[in-house]
Amino acid sequence: MDELLDIVNDQDEVIGQDTFENCHKKGFYHRASCNFVFWDDSFQELLLTQRSSKISRPLLFDVPAGHVDTEYSYLESAREELEEEIFYGLKMPDLELQELFKDKFIGDDEKVFVTVFRTVCSGPFMVNPEEVKDFSFVRVSKLASDIKSHPSNYTNIFKFVFDIYYRKFHSNI
Repeated sequence: MDELLDIVNDQDEVIGQDTFENCHKKGFYHRASCNFVFWDDSFQELLLTQRSSKISRPLLFDVPAGHVDTEYSYLESAREELEEEIFYGLKMPDLELQELFKDKFIGDDEKVFVTVFRTVCSGPFMVNPEEVKDFSFVRVSKLASDIKSHPSNYTNIFKFVFDIYYRKFHSNI
């Protein structure tokens, strides 16, 4: 069964529900959450995941993220995505998720409000092979450079939120 998402207006207010497939096909605004997991509180090394070949946008680089299912908050969704993608089969630590920002992303097949959370955790991690092929921590400065050099290696929504994050928190480094 296709997951059910809240359809939202351009003010991020719920106006209905529909399936993931229809939200994308019909261009409905919906919601997503992204997790920026850092090695330590210097916020210099970001956990980057490579998407599984079994899901949309296969083998592209991203962060633990996903759509916000109906009746979930952004925060609940962020926690669920961490559990599903990088703490698969493990007891997830009690992580403090700090909400950094929310913005509106409009891509080729998606119109979504995305909220970005930040946390610190160096592991251990266990990835869900249905969702994630691999993961590693990458220096933020190196990542910014690689996205410029090889943009097609990354999901569009990740490039969008990373650019906002980098300008807000790393532009003076």
